[in-house]
Amino acid sequence: MPVILDGVTTRASDAQRIAPGAALLRVCWIGVALWLAALAPAVHAASQWLEDVRYFERDGRFGIELLFSDSVYYRSHFPPDSSDALTIYLRVPGLNHYEDFPIQEVVSPRVGVAGPLARAAFEANEFEAALRLKFAVKTGYQVSQGSSNKVIVVTLMRPGSTPVPVTAPVVAPTLVPAPAVEGERIKALLTQSRDALTRGDVDQAIGILNGVLSLPQHPDRADALELLGVARERKGQRAHAKAIYGEYLLRFPKEEGVERVRQRLAELLSGDLKPQEKLKEVKAAPVARGGDWSHSGSVAQYYYRGKSDLGGVNTTDQSMLLTQFSWDSQQRGERYDSRAVANLNHTRDFLDRPEDAEINSLYAQIKDKQGGWFAKLGRQSSPGGGVQGRFDGLLGQYNVTTGVQLEVVTGYAGELSAKDTLQTQRPFWSVAADLGPFWDYLEAMPYYVRQDVDGMLDREAVGYELRFFHPLFNAFNMVDYDLSYTTLNTVLLSGQYSVQESTTVYGYYETRRSVTTSNALFGEANADSLKDLLTQYTRDEIRELARKRTGDSTTTTLGASHTYNPKLQISGDVTLSEQVFPLEPVQLGVPRTTQSDRQTYYALQAVTSKWLNGRDTTLIGVRYTGAQDYNSTSFNLALRLPVGAAWRFDASLRYDQRANDTGEHIDKTIPKLVVEYRPTNTVDLQLELSRERWEYSGVTTNESYNRLLASLGYRWLF
Repeated sequence: MPVILDGVTTRASDAQRIAPGAALLRVCWIGVALWLAALAPAVHAASQWLEDVRYFERDGRFGIELLFSDSVYYRSHFPPDSSDALTIYLRVPGLNHYEDFPIQEVVSPRVGVAGPLARAAFEANEFEAALRLKFAVKTGYQVSQGSSNKVIVVTLMRPGSTPVPVTAPVVAPTLVPAPAVEGERIKALLTQSRDALTRGDVDQAIGILNGVLSLPQHPDRADALELLGVARERKGQRAHAKAIYGEYLLRFPKEEGVERVRQRLAELLSGDLKPQEKLKEVKAAPVARGGDWSHSGSVAQYYYRGKSDLGGVNTTDQSMLLTQFSWDSQQRGERYDSRAVANLNHTRDFLDRPEDAEINSLYAQIKDKQGGWFAKLGRQSSPGGGVQGRFDGLLGQYNVTTGVQLEVVTGYAGELSAKDTLQTQRPFWSVAADLGPFWDYLEAMPYYVRQDVDGMLDREAVGYELRFFHPLFNAFNMVDYDLSYTTLNTVLLSGQYSVQESTTVYGYYETRRSVTTSNALFGEANADSLKDLLTQYTRDEIRELARKRTGDSTTTTLGASHTYNPKLQISGDVTLSEQVFPLEPVQLGVPRTTQSDRQTYYALQAVTSKWLNGRDTTLIGVRYTGAQDYNSTSFNLALRLPVGAAWRFDASLRYDQRANDTGEHIDKTIPKLVVEYRPTNTVDLQLELSRERWEYSGVTTNESYNRLLASLGYRWLF
């Protein structure tokens, strides 16, 4: 069952009342979030794709969950099993109609989290979408779709361990606040794990120790492995404990803890579970009444300048400063976990255009691990269950019993036509039940949602989400049915199947006709809201207009990837897409007239590595598009070349050929160079240079077009 707030459930006997000071600080954080939300009339919601990165620990597996604000689907990853840099190639349906390319977002694990991940970056352009992870050391991993269609999971392998297939959705992630993981500070992590064992918080101890064991070799690795075995044993996971003790004896036969470990293993093997003395290293520690707050964030600024040449006329078409700010505060207590998050953007345009401020996310959340409830308040992304897009409001969850979680959401849905005001036109509420897992592999979420707009019913729907997980196969299915318009809104099915260890087949199908009353505004030149339409039409007429002005779309994708060896992977897919558009003017009482548009996409991609300096990656891709009024072929060549510890060079060349059915031909060439310098682990300096050239021929009146773009910026992680 998906858990939004990081943490694990503790026994009632272990829970302590939170300290008054910590409670006051939590209230202050929520007050800050509400105060900032009150400033929303000056800002508007914007797209932020990669929302969060967090560690999890479950059933002996340790890894990373990457959470997105919209649906993402795993296609392939490279290198196949271990590296200090991992690229995960994704299918992101929401990018099909996106215009503000390229996308580059960087998220790092919160300060104080023990683990090898240095940073995660989501990058996308018209050609591909990829998630790039950078580890502090060469790391073994497995990649799969996560517990929903918005989560990608990377399961990490401890040195010397054997990969274990992900057989169920990842739940109850354990984030571990801890000091930085170098030198003597690793000892502080071990002390923290011992304290957790002493007060009975076994889950927290396991999370800390898994993080320590995923780090590079260090002198305290034997102690960490022994403590992990003790933690597993105290949790009743005897098989895990025996495996860990056996690994200890094999890898550390000369350590001073050998006799203790051998004795523990013998007792487990004999079944004689006698009371055991505490480890010599474990010292009693006072029970904490509330955990400390940990804080992390980033500040980034990029200056963009563009010059274009159209028919010999030179123009400065871009001069802009983009500022990005993110803040993440978190507290883990024995009973309560709290968190406050802000992601803000500001654009200063120097060409006399309006400034632009954006709130991507701004929320506070709290979880009662003893009481089994969770609340999240502010601007946030849809949790699923029929809620669409970002919203401003409240999410609540309650664990009714094992395998049953009740979820209620209420607030205001985003309003695209009102970007600079507080968006209160679309109040909504929804209720859902998260059920399972059943038979270890299946989860279900039935839901009901109702949304109003300007005093009219906008959407009323029921539906379900199904999630199936198996070592060889995972799938996601969603059906949404509108009760008010008695129409099937959405049917979605995606899946991934491992034919063999090096070959993966994936598929995606979606048909969508999302009727909402707001759709009646499409094509209306003299109305900005339903209130305006109510002065011209009756409510029944508005609903008829909404039904007739709603289009249909169907998309089907089938693809596969195969890793030939650690240096070469080839993947390809075919996509069929069709859209049906109503033609204006739409008339009441008259059947609508429609127009359809079909596209077929063929994509082939090869990824190679380690040809230049052992750390380089080269991508070669080709994509063909066949549409009703044009066809095009795109070629893409990209090289990522790390040099030393601080430098990275990304060079790419894209060439497009397009032939329109009017007889016009277009050749587009885009070379690009990105230079990144990282003087420390927390500072990035980046320079980007690119040129875009359009050449027209055939039957055309268009003139050749050239554009030069340069950007310079930095990102500071703290």
